[in-house]
Amino acid sequence: MEKLNKIRQAIENADTICIFRHQFPDQDAFGSQFGLKYALQSLYPEKKIYAAGTGNEEYQTDDISDETIHHSLAIVLDTANSARMDDGRALDAQEIVRIDHHVPVEQIGT
Repeated sequence: MEKLNKIRQAIENADTICIFRHQFPDQDAFGSQFGLKYALQSLYPEKKIYAAGTGNEEYQTDDISDETIHHSLAIVLDTANSARMDDGRALDAQEIVRIDHHVPVEQIGT
């Protein structure tokens, strides 16, 4: 419960949130990324919320500047290590949260 409270607090403190996922995304990667984006937009309509990475015909990701990412909360989903991130700029964010179902391979974020 403490981890959930920390994640919620990080989300509530952020004005801008960039959501990242792994390379060569499958449906659970896109689903978790866009599901979280739309849920957060619904809960926090005043926040700027972006989906990062390579898109496809069905899922169009956002064009995000380096500066926007630098001043954002990055939420990294469904990614075991930083080498698998579709957009490594997540590591440049002001704060990083990782939510993942894989066995932890490396520490990404707080």
